[in-house]
Amino acid sequence: MMNRSGHQQGRFDASLCLVAVLCLLALTACAPTFDWRELRLPGVPMTFMLPAKPSQMTREVTLAEHKLPMSMAGAERGGLIFTAAWVDLRQAGSAPPGHERVLDAMIAGMLANIGARDFREEAVDVPVRDTADNSRTVVSGRRVVATGEHAGNPISMLAVFVALPTQAHQFVIMGERIDEEAAEPFIDSVVLMRLPSRTGA
Repeated sequence: MMNRSGHQQGRFDASLCLVAVLCLLALTACAPTFDWRELRLPGVPMTFMLPAKPSQMTREVTLAEHKLPMSMAGAERGGLIFTAAWVDLRQAGSAPPGHERVLDAMIAGMLANIGARDFREEAVDVPVRDTADNSRTVVSGRRVVATGEHAGNPISMLAVFVALPTQAHQFVIMGERIDEEAAEPFIDSVVLMRLPSRTGA
């Protein structure tokens, strides 16, 4: 269980990330129907499902004192915002931050985004596919459920944060109230793709 001191670990541009999520929401059309589709986006080392046609953007964020581009894809359905985001830790140069520090910063930033009053965290297995031989393994991720307030309105978050030495990912659902059954196709669909240790390798 993460305690509230976890909010201070690392540094994350929480306001930029929230702006990006809200921009993604503005770019998607509101509709009640969940039209799930698997996404395999060019150059993105993960597959996942979204309930509508995605919008995409990239924003620079600061993670564990390193400025890195964070790429995001998201959609809105049924009053919920679904976003998948990732950063390539190899772009941090010859001394990239430890991936656990990056996860601490990502979690702290998202909890700050929603002014979290209450949250719980548990370990979760996330599938990983090795692009070299197509073998599959699992890596331990961190599932976070939180409630808070944004702009005077109640907000809930269900998210999975997971990292490999080369990359870090977050899969986030936000809304006033989250039906975990509706969230399962998104969370359960995630498969990461292991990147080589060096760009261009």
